[in-house]
This record gives sequence, structure tokens and C-alpha cells, in this order.
Amino acid sequence: MQPGSVAAYPYPFKRQVIVTASRALTTLDLNGLIVVNSLGGAVTITLPPANTIRAGGFFQILALTGDVNSVTIVVQGADTYNIGLVVPIVLDQQAQPLIVIGRENATAWYIPAAVGSEVTPANVFAGFLNSTPVISNVSFTSIPLTQQFPPNATFYTHVNGTAEVTVVQAGRYAVGFEGSAVNLNNSRTTAFWGIRRQGVGDTIIPGTTQFSYHRNVTAGQGSASAGQSVDLAAGDRLSVVAQRNAGAGSLVAFLSGAGLTIQKVG
Repeated sequence: MQPGSVAAYPYPFKRQVIVTASRALTTLDLNGLIVVNSLGGAVTITLPPANTIRAGGFFQILALTGDVNSVTIVVQGADTYNIGLVVPIVLDQQAQPLIVIGRENATAWYIPAAVGSEVTPANVFAGFLNSTPVISNVSFTSIPLTQQFPPNATFYTHVNGTAEVTVVQAGRYAVGFEGSAVNLNNSRTTAFWGIRRQGVGDTIIPGTTQFSYHRNVTAGQGSASAGQSVDLAAGDRLSVVAQRNAGAGSLVAFLSGAGLTIQKVG
């Protein structure tokens, strides 16, 4: 790859740097394309202090597609980003780079909204249903979750394929779920859904109670979703649960039709 500007790299770069292990960027890397190969393990890229970079100076940071390990971008001291991310960000592995631009004597890196890679805050958990459990009419059925990407252990612990996500840090969180099920017989049936919080107590998070309706075999698909903000304690365990609460239908959770997202917001 030659220095220059092509469709995938909208900012002309002067040099290309291959990174295979965690390192701090310096002014010597400025206006360069930083290609991160994380096949050997997770990589953390540390930006230099924002106030040391002249206005318009930039880094383009690209995580190679196909690498299974995370690439995390962190700032120094009290530096932030213009898009409001004050936590480390995880770089998606795709063909577009993340572009961070310096501002003269500023303490906030600028990330153009319309250019570069999508980024995922490191304080996000996202999981989806990758099986088809039968929804019980006796007790809660916990929805097992497959991770969209490995969660950052600073914020969450989760065994892939299980239902519960454990919150590591106390704070305010935005939580959301979606649940879908299908009726396998002709009895009209409803199901209760919610986000279960287990820790000091055991409760459904207020504001996440929802119901789905399933008419019969031919019109048996139903779904529910909800989002809420909630203060959580360290060690709280969250899961999506469902229970058949009316009718005699046979309900089965829909493959990839349920999921849980959690993000620390305070």
C-alpha cells in the first residue's frame, strides 16, 4: 500500500505503521496510517496528549478485518473526544479507519462523524439469542446470549452462551432488550418479557416489563422490546427473561430474535 488518499482512506497519509502489540503513538506517527494486527493478542493504542498535536494533525487507525482480538484506543489524562466518549473505545475490524484529529492546544480529540470507522464504546455489552429455548409457563425462562463482541472485563463479565451478564462497576446504565417468540400450536397465547436484575435483590427492572401476543401457528410470531436507565451496583447480574402467562400455546424463542444491550452512562 502506497501513501496517498484512496476511497478507504479519505485523509492523505504520509507513512504507514504496522502495529502488532500495544504501544503509545507519538508525534513521529502523526499524519500516518496505523495498521493494527491483533492476531497475536489484544492491542491497546494510546494517543499522545491532545494539546501536543497541532491543529489538523491526525492519526488514521485501522484494525485488520479477520482478527479475533480487540483493538482499544485510549487517551491520556483528562483528554476526551468531541463525540462525548470519555471511556476507551474499541475499534471495529473493518475496511474503514478511525480518524482522530488534533486541535491547537485542545484537550479533546476530534472524530469526524461522516468519515472513518464506526467505533464501539468499550463500556458496551451486546448479546443475541443463538438458540431456541422453550418458554415456560411455570417460571422465568432465561435467554442465553451469544456475544456480538467480547465484553471489556473492566465493565462486564459474561460466559458466552449463558444468560447472565455481571456488572463490574457501580453506576448508571442504559439497558435495552428485544424478545421474539413463535407459537407452535393454535392456542392464543401471551408471554411476559423483561430484564431481570439479581444482586442484593431479585426483580424485573422497572420500565422493562413487556408482553408479546401469539395468535396461532400461522400468525404465531410476536415480539416485545423496552429500554430504560437504571442505577446498578457492582456485582448485579442482568438477564433477559420470558414466561408464558396466558393461553396454552407452545412458545419457542425465535433464533436471533432476542438480545440484550447494556452501556454505562454515568
